[in-house]
Order: sequence, then structure tokens, then C-alpha cells
Amino acid sequence: MQFGQVVLIHDLKGSPLLLGLLGLAAGIPAITLNPLGGVYADCWDKRRLIVVTQAIIAGLLLLLATLTLLKIVEAWHSLTIAFPVRRWKPSTGRRGAPSSPIW
Repeated sequence: MQFGQVVLIHDLKGSPLLLGLLGLAAGIPAITLNPLGGVYADCWDKRRLIVVTQAIIAGLLLLLATLTLLKIVEAWHSLTIAFPVRRWKPSTGRRGAPSSPIW
């Protein structure tokens, strides 16, 4: 989804500043929330945590896709959705609950 959001922002505005803000929106939660996320991921049921976070991501991406198909998407939609989506994505660094054993 990272590439899709970059293309969307570029097509909407063509602004390098907004592309940088998209990266910032993804980086802030990774820097600030990783310590807390690791603590909570160890305390909660890992399967449930993965299911809940992936369901939230799917819902947000479905919302962004719907806004795009209806041609009412704005740049701030993608920037706002980038914040939680890139934070909970299991492929970012393979750490936390998504990479830990769930049996």
C-alpha cells in the first residue's frame, strides 16, 4: 500500500512536500509508539491482536479505495490513513506481535 499512497498523493497534488509529509506520517508512529506497542503486544493474546489490527487496516484501506473510486479523495485522507496503516503493517521490520510465535 505504500506505493499506492505515494502514487495517489502524486496524482492528486504533484507536490514533493506532500510526499514528504506522507513519509513523516508513517515515521512518527514508528518512532513514538514502538516502545509501547512492544509492551502491549507481549501482554495481549497475539492472535487476537493480529486479527484486530489487520481488520482495522483492511477497513481503512477499503475506505481509501472507496473514496478514490468515487473520486472524492483528498490528499489529507491518504495522509491520515498512512498514520495507523503503516504503524500496524506486519512487514515493517518484522517485529512485535506479527512476527512472534502464536502457538
